[in-house]
Amino acid sequence: MNTIKTFLFIVLISFNSPVEAKTTLPPNDFTSVTQQIETLLKASETTIYEDIVVAIKFKIDDNNKITVISNNSNSEGLTRFIKKRLNEKELYIDQDNNYRFYTISIQFLSTIY
Repeated sequence: MNTIKTFLFIVLISFNSPVEAKTTLPPNDFTSVTQQIETLLKASETTIYEDIVVAIKFKIDDNNKITVISNNSNSEGLTRFIKKRLNEKELYIDQDNNYRFYTISIQFLSTIY
């Protein structure tokens, strides 16, 4: 009986070790891209009259450069600002993610107090 318990204990430890060895998760590329986009869009140059959430659709080419495809803002000034700040800017991402399309929502806060 002790032999069976010992054997089961060894088997459980053997299966448990590989699971514990992988404790870190791979980085989430989408989070990284979102953080980089937010950094590029800081310090707005345009007047924003009320808080707005803008969905920005863009792609990343083989040189990791951003190309803004569209956004759902009704403000021409905000649309120009987004394109000026993002078009042709380089992101630092994994090379396997080239030619991927992204849509992210960014909240712009009112600049009028």
